[in-house]
Order: sequence, then structure tokens, then C-alpha cells
Amino acid sequence: MPLRALRQRPEHAALLTDFDGTLSEIVVDPEQARPRPGVVETLSALAHRLGRVAVVSGRPVDFLAAHVTDPAVELIGQYGLEGRRSGDRWEHPDADRWRGRIDELAVRARTELPSVVTVEPKGMGMTLHYRGAPTAEPDVKSWAARNSGEFVLRPARRSVELHPPIEVDKGVAVLELAAGHDPVAYLGDDVGDLPAFKALGILRGRGVTVARIVVSSAEVAEELLVEADDVVAGPEAMVALLRGLADA
Repeated sequence: MPLRALRQRPEHAALLTDFDGTLSEIVVDPEQARPRPGVVETLSALAHRLGRVAVVSGRPVDFLAAHVTDPAVELIGQYGLEGRRSGDRWEHPDADRWRGRIDELAVRARTELPSVVTVEPKGMGMTLHYRGAPTAEPDVKSWAARNSGEFVLRPARRSVELHPPIEVDKGVAVLELAAGHDPVAYLGDDVGDLPAFKALGILRGRGVTVARIVVSSAEVAEELLVEADDVVAGPEAMVALLRGLADA
């Protein structure tokens, strides 16, 4: 079992996890995503046993903090542009200047894209969701390509994300979080988690014990499965896996 090493050296271990599709089900309206029953309590229990527990997400920290309230669980939002550590909030020093531009882009997107597209501004970045209307995918991608300007486009599950041109992603965040920890586990489900998996591959090459666990679905990226040490069948199974770790 890939998480066995965390049980053997809990005080040195780091457990890092994605949110959407890993701890919560994927839903059409991103604002309606909620952690699976019991997962918040399980993360809190693990945070008081392991060396570090963190949620690493593309979501804003405000959204994550509304659901994961225990300050012992570290939060990394917007792929590393902001976070919460020991209850204190922090933000990348270059991030704030992009807020106004995102607000302007969000207004344009809502005006120019089909109404079935969900526009999710995140403060320093934005996601355009077409899960509820797959036929809008070409329009969304075309609009994003024409209007992104300096923003970096990243593909995501049934969506397109616009990020400020700052060198952060889940891989950078994971390497920072994993520093000084051994073993390290990361749980994810989407292409946005691939940099985190590759970061753990780098750590494995340095002799660190790592576990990369994928939450499977009909939409899971093949690249993730290639990198995975284990695969579980959906967020419910992931929560059961975490509960087993907490109860060990």
C-alpha cells in the first residue's frame, strides 16, 4: 500500500492533496463543490499526526478555507499564488497587480461567451467552464486564445484556465511543501496535478519515499495514470483510504 510509509514515520511525513475531483465530486457549477462527508475531519486528524498536511488547489484560498477550517491543515490556492499556513494568510508578491485585469476579462467573458459557459474569476486568475455545455468548447478555447494577452492558458477538466505569467504551479508548490519531509504523498485527479506528480518523481530520484495516487474517472488523463503508484475509484474511495490512514 503506497501510504504505508506515512504510517511508519508519521512525524516526518507530508500528505498533500488536490481538492476538486479528489476530495470532492466534480460538479457542473464549481461553486457547488463540497468535500465528501468526513473528509474535513479526517484531514484534521491527520494534520495532528503527520508532519504536514496540505490541500494544493487551483481554487482561491477563500473557497478552500470556507470548507477546511482547521488551521493545522495548510492551504495552497491558485496553484501557489496564495495560501494559509498556521492560520496566517500569504500571497505571492507579484500576484496582486493582476487582479484588475482579471476583473476586466471576467466582464468581457460574461458578455461575449455563450451564457451556458460558467466564468469563474479567482482574483488573480480565471477559469472558463464548459462542463454544462460541451458544444461550447471551441468557442471557449478560441475566445481564451484571442483575449488572454499576457495570461498563460492551461487546459483543465472541461475548462480553460488563465493564469498570470508567474512561475508557479502545483509542482513548485509541492517541492516547497515537501522540503524536509520523507515520506511524501500526493493525491490528484487532473492534468493540473501532473506537475505535482513529476515533482514527486524528482524527489524519488533524490532518495525520498513518495506515493502518487490518482483518483480515477472516465475523464482521467492518461499521463497521470502513467505516473501513478496507485489508483482509487473516485473521491469516495479516496476518503476511505485517508480514513484508514487516520485510524491506523
